[in-house]
Amino acid sequence: LISNTSNISEKALLHSMLSELYIKYYNDSRWNYDRRTSLGDFVPDDMQEWSANNFIDKTIENINLSVKDKDTLKKHTTKEYSDIIDMGEDSRLYYPTLYDFLMYRAIDISKQITRGWQPILGSNNKEIASEELASLANDFIKLQIAQDKERKDAVFNYYKEYSKDLIERNLIPTIILTDLDRINYVRSNSRSFSDEKALDVYTRLADKYNNEAAVEVINEIAGALLNMEYRDPLNRKGDKYREQAYEWLQKGISKYSSYHRIGLLKNRLNDMEAPTLKLEGEHLFMIGKPVTLGISYKNTQAIEEPIIFKLYKNSID
Repeated sequence: LISNTSNISEKALLHSMLSELYIKYYNDSRWNYDRRTSLGDFVPDDMQEWSANNFIDKTIENINLSVKDKDTLKKHTTKEYSDIIDMGEDSRLYYPTLYDFLMYRAIDISKQITRGWQPILGSNNKEIASEELASLANDFIKLQIAQDKERKDAVFNYYKEYSKDLIERNLIPTIILTDLDRINYVRSNSRSFSDEKALDVYTRLADKYNNEAAVEVINEIAGALLNMEYRDPLNRKGDKYREQAYEWLQKGISKYSSYHRIGLLKNRLNDMEAPTLKLEGEHLFMIGKPVTLGISYKNTQAIEEPIIFKLYKNSID
């Protein structure tokens, strides 16, 4: 199909699809291909004889071919290819050109190259800290990320390439969403990138731009704070985290009330305001032993009817 068309946009789309097929085929039997000795630059005619590096090389090769003619791709929108590209109006707003769509796919597909967290090296051959990989776009694009044989660097180099372009075009909402996606990618894969570190960079991202897309960031801020509360069973700072989450949600709803996904924050706020009451005790109580029950509650003042506890003693025949 690629050789049968001279249309640059069509070729780009086909290369993107082909890269996805290669990585999917590889991942479906990854355990098998990873056991094979690397074949280097040699590519057998029979794909069944390929090693892991062949699949990764072909994936990267086709991703690169899908985004190389960016000036041409920026002249076209995904709406022109709506018969094969299923994007909502909101997505078209933030990814307005075919180039944006293909770079989004390049990042998404390259995430599938590695499993788990792998060290990313800089040009000095030293590991780049997760905090730097999750830094805001203006700082992130300054990183010198080395290319390695396994191409675990690929996703960050695509993030870097795309972020540079977004900054040049001043596409603030897409910069926010791309930064957020990269931060979340680091957070979900790097064990050294704690909720506290994520909260710090989320906060800086939300404060940097006065744009409604910050609602997505505020949603993550609230999530991180509530997760930190959950990890504080002794309640040393739990109430403080919950209070901060509540304040962020209120501020976001007030400031960006017309944002099309403001329901994210409203739903979180409703969950926080909902009254909860939990009664805990042992599964079995021994006759003659004292009965101890634990009661935890939140927002019970919102319950209109009074709360009444009744304990019944069951007689044993």
